[in-house]
Amino acid sequence: MDVNTMAKRGNRQSIKNRSVAEFLAWTLSGGPKRKKDLQLTTLEYFARGRALANDLPLRLTRAGLPVEDGDVYIIANDPDRAKPHGEFHKFKYPANGAEELEAAVTFHQRGYAIIGLVVSIWDREKTQRLVFARPFIVSNPAVARLLDHALKHVLWGTVEVAQ
Repeated sequence: MDVNTMAKRGNRQSIKNRSVAEFLAWTLSGGPKRKKDLQLTTLEYFARGRALANDLPLRLTRAGLPVEDGDVYIIANDPDRAKPHGEFHKFKYPANGAEELEAAVTFHQRGYAIIGLVVSIWDREKTQRLVFARPFIVSNPAVARLLDHALKHVLWGTVEVAQ
């Protein structure tokens, strides 16, 4: 048996062992990685988060998963560094425009720098949380560490949503 045949068999076996939620998380986290920082206003960052938060329940439903198994958070850098993992805002489904506008205004008034989105999907088959980030700022290694720390908070379920 040649190497290519063995690789194909191994790939098919690993695909069989994946759950539907893992496939969904893989498709959402894929795509080209950002090469430059995204320079938008706070409202535009929130609009990007809302677009993803509207797309996630549709994908969950199409995959046969409950809508409440998916969450989208926007992560902002706290200028006072009171929290080492930054500030979170969870997008709710269905959308509450007034609440999101209020959160965007609060983030802007406090001078928060929006650094990215975190998506979380609960895998009921394997009882695990699948978490990945979509960074807006890629040039600063400190921001990458902050986003990694935020991922861990979402994974552990210790997120405190900003008020």
